[in-house]
Amino acid sequence: HSVCQCLKNKKTLYIFRCFSDLFLLGLIQQPISVTDEEITKMVLFPTINEACRVLDEGVVARASDLDVASVLGMSFPSYCGGIMFWADTVGSKHIYLSLKKWSER
Repeated sequence: HSVCQCLKNKKTLYIFRCFSDLFLLGLIQQPISVTDEEITKMVLFPTINEACRVLDEGVVARASDLDVASVLGMSFPSYCGGIMFWADTVGSKHIYLSLKKWSER
């Protein structure tokens, strides 16, 4: 399954739509210690969730379109294959559990 399908199957897609704003507000109020890898995930996982939303709504036709847009438009590393390809390598379960944990925090 793709990341989007797995997130949608867990019926949590879009819960995290405003997550990044709330998370940043929380960081301002309560500084926490995070690694560089965690920061990368905290930025990209909500982006992946939003990418799943636009796929679901038919704004884009294919995940590969988002891969191309992420490489050309947001300078996502091309050697990672694009944001959706990378998300599939990370795994939907890890992305889902991370977003859920952060939203509960």
